[in-house]
Amino acid sequence: VVYAQSALGAYSSVHNINADKAAILPAAISFEQAAASFLKGLTVYYLLRKTYEIKPDEQFLFHAAAG
Repeated sequence: VVYAQSALGAYSSVHNINADKAAILPAAISFEQAAASFLKGLTVYYLLRKTYEIKPDEQFLFHAAAG
């Protein structure tokens, strides 16, 4: 299971979350792959929603999320 949450306790070893905030990890995907891909998704969300909100009629090119 992978999840993202900014609430207190996110660095704990065990954490209770709502089922709708979790995603089941397929057996073919390693924990490392899941963590890396989830982080990329969060980076894209942050850049497109929090840093600069793209307008509906606005064109953009999202080239990479690296750093």
